[in-house]
Amino acid sequence: MAMAQIQPDTIPNDSIKKDSITPLPWPLYMTTRLDSAIQKSPVMKYATLGMQVYDLTADSVIYRHNDYRKMVPASNEKIITSVTALEHLGKDFPFRTSLHHTGFISTDSLFFSDTLVTDSGTFVQERIIPRRILHGDVYAVGSFDPAFDGYDLNTFVSRFAELQIDSIDGMLYEDVSVKDTIRWGKSWVWKIHPDNPDISPLMVNKKAGFMQQFKNELAKRMITVRGAVGFAICPDSAQLVCDKVRTLNQLMPRLMKNSDNVYAESIFCQLAALSIRNLKSSESPENVIFQQIRKVGYKNPSEFTILDGSGLSHFNFLTPEMLIAFLKYVRNTPELYEVFYSSLPIAGIDGTISTRMKTGPAYQNVHAKTGTLNGVITLSGYCTAANGHELLFSIMLNNTRTSAAARDFQDDLCTILTHDESVMKISRKPAPVRRVVRRRPVRRRK
Repeated sequence: MAMAQIQPDTIPNDSIKKDSITPLPWPLYMTTRLDSAIQKSPVMKYATLGMQVYDLTADSVIYRHNDYRKMVPASNEKIITSVTALEHLGKDFPFRTSLHHTGFISTDSLFFSDTLVTDSGTFVQERIIPRRILHGDVYAVGSFDPAFDGYDLNTFVSRFAELQIDSIDGMLYEDVSVKDTIRWGKSWVWKIHPDNPDISPLMVNKKAGFMQQFKNELAKRMITVRGAVGFAICPDSAQLVCDKVRTLNQLMPRLMKNSDNVYAESIFCQLAALSIRNLKSSESPENVIFQQIRKVGYKNPSEFTILDGSGLSHFNFLTPEMLIAFLKYVRNTPELYEVFYSSLPIAGIDGTISTRMKTGPAYQNVHAKTGTLNGVITLSGYCTAANGHELLFSIMLNNTRTSAAARDFQDDLCTILTHDESVMKISRKPAPVRRVVRRRPVRRRK
C-alpha cells in the first residue's frame, strides 16, 4: 500500500521540531506514525481510506492519503450544509412559524330550553349563552422550523383561545408555498426527497400534518371547526395571531452535535429557496452551495455530487481535501467560526463522540463531525497537537466491514495527531537513579 510521503525541503521551518531523542522533524515523525498505524490496522484490509491533515499554524498540509479521491461523506455532508448556511443565510436567519386568520369575529347568542320536573309541577327554564364565531379561515405559514414541537403547538392554541372564539366558520389552511417553489425546480436545484413527506415547512415534532394536529387541539378546548384542513397561500390581508421564531444559530447545536437529519434537510431547503430567489433576481443562476464551493477554492463545483443536506444518500461524493477547505474557510472567518466550532461534538464530552476518546490526549481536544452509513464511517474537524499547532483533519472510510472497528481506528489516528512522544519526552523529568550499596560481611572472631 502506497503511503504518504513528505519531502523535508517542502516543510516550513515553523512546523519542524527536533530533539536529541527523535532526530526526525515533527511532521515527518507524525507521518511515520500515521503510516505505521494505517499499515497495521485490520480495517484497511477491506476499507478505502481518504485522509488529509492540515497544519493551520504552519499553513501546510502535513499528511495526505487519497485526499483527492471522491468518497461518500455520510453526515460529514452537514459540514458543507452548515458552513454554506452560515455564509449565505447568516446566523440570525429566522425560521418562522406563524398563525393568521381572515374575516371577522361576531358575537351572537344560543338559546337553550331546559324542562325541570319538580314535586310542585313542571317548569321550562330558558338559558342564553353568548358565543363568538370567527367568520373566516385560519392559516399557518411555515419556513421549515424543525424544532417546532408540541409545546409550541399548545402555545398557538392558547393564543387562539385567548380570542375567546367558540367556533370557526371556515377552513384551516397550511401555507407550504416555500416548498412548492423549490420542489423540483431546474436541473441545478436540488430535488427535495419525494420519499420523505415529513420534510415540510410546517412540522410538529419533525412530522408533517400541522393543521390536523392543530384542529385536534382546538377540539380539546371545545372550539369547533366547520371547515376541513387544506393547503392555500395566506393572503396579505390576514391578521397575525401569533408566531414562533428560531434562528439558525439556535438550530446549529442539534444539527451538528446530534447529527439531526431533519434539521439538515430543513436548512438545505432554505438554501434551495435562496437559490430560487437569486435566480429570480438575476443575482446568480448557480445554487448557493456551488457558490460556496467556488469560494473555498474550487473552479469546477460540478465535479462533486451533492444530493441532500444531511448526507443520507450513498450517491453524495466529496473529497477529504474539499472538507478541509471548508473547515479552513470557516476557521479563517471569525463571525462564522464562533457559531460553527461551538456546535461541533467534543470528544468524550457530548454529541456523537461523547463515548469516544474518553481518555488520552484526544479527550476534550478533538472537536469533529461524525458520519455513519452502511459501509461508511467519517470524521472531520479540529484538534491541537502536542507542540501547540492547530490541526484540521478529515478521515473518510468507505467500504468498511465493522463500524466499531472503523471508529476505533479513527480514534487511534486522532490520538496520534494529539500526542507526540518526542514532545512529551522533552518535558518528562528523568527518574532519580538509586545507588545500591553493598554491605561488607562482618567477620566474627573465633
